[in-house]
Amino acid sequence: MVVSSDDFESEWQRLVACLDVVERHAATHAERAKVLAVRRALEGDDLVGVLCHDLKDPLAAITMGAALLRKQLPSERAVEALASATRRLDRVVQNARDLDLLRKGSFAPQLRPLPVASVILPNVERMREAAAARKIAIVFEPAESRAYGDPNATSRAFAELLDNAIGFAPEGTTVRVALSEDATHVRVFVDDEGAGIDDAHLPHVFDESKNRAHRPRRGAGRGLPLARAYAQAQGGDVEVSARSPNGCRATLLVKRGA
Repeated sequence: MVVSSDDFESEWQRLVACLDVVERHAATHAERAKVLAVRRALEGDDLVGVLCHDLKDPLAAITMGAALLRKQLPSERAVEALASATRRLDRVVQNARDLDLLRKGSFAPQLRPLPVASVILPNVERMREAAAARKIAIVFEPAESRAYGDPNATSRAFAELLDNAIGFAPEGTTVRVALSEDATHVRVFVDDEGAGIDDAHLPHVFDESKNRAHRPRRGAGRGLPLARAYAQAQGGDVEVSARSPNGCRATLLVKRGA
């Protein structure tokens, strides 16, 4: 069925008119909130985008101030705590914005031949210091694996998986990163030696709200959903499974061909 632009405009106006009628009948706060949510969606009111934009400048100022304090008072624990909290807040804001864009389909991947090991290596090196502070070793087993994907999306997806593994790994353990490939995908494995994931929660690891309820002291629960969104945006995926006798394996899949 072919719909002309005139037909679309007519149906659109009918939809808006129906929403006006529904709004006049909204008697409770919950009902008015539902109407407002639909109207925002129709009108493109990007609340997440507005909040992230408004937070960007003050957060940048705090980050700069924390960096200067860290240089002047490198041994002060309070300064280091401030710098760490600022970095984490910056990541939370960026992740919220990225996940919102990905779910709206606003991310356009730049696909190209991809040396996967070289793309993920900077993340391994960058996170070694944070891992070492908790006596966690990162063992990376690189392999010559070439895929076809977006370098930024691949790097961001892997970074979320590695950060998640480090965050849940007990002190004195090892997080292992390895690669393999088959006819269709390059697979990046991230294994930790933590408590693992309850069987009941395993099907819900990509659900933000259930992640927050399951591990309330561990961030906003966006790491795995964001990693999967970046992977799927370029035709890949993320899988999570329990390991025996303990721990968790997260696998990033990147397509090998166009």
